[in-house]
Amino acid sequence: MNSNLDVFSLIANALIVVAAWVTGEAGRVAVASGLGGFARWWNTDRVRIRDGAASAVGGLITGTYLWPFVLIVMGFPFGGIEETPNSIAAAAFIAGAIGMSGMKIITAMVEAKVKDASKPDGD
Repeated sequence: MNSNLDVFSLIANALIVVAAWVTGEAGRVAVASGLGGFARWWNTDRVRIRDGAASAVGGLITGTYLWPFVLIVMGFPFGGIEETPNSIAAAAFIAGAIGMSGMKIITAMVEAKVKDASKPDGD
């Protein structure tokens, strides 16, 4: 048995599983949420790449859990929006962009605490 062939088949199977997940509903929500956070970061000063990664993760986390609430809020002016895969992805994207703002606030609070902790006691 060729061990190289086994490694390649393992990698191919892993890629197929990831592709199936990304094209499914949960994957679409995760990708849309992360891209919402990334898009929000992209439209700011973009000072640090670390902030971009944190924005994408923050968008992914908040979008995954808050898309139902955003979908309800989006539906108020129209009398409700049906839960189709596209409307769920749009709500996840918006929730991800909002979540990026939350991550920015948390990052600023952590940086302020670190700055305060690094000051000498006499100042």
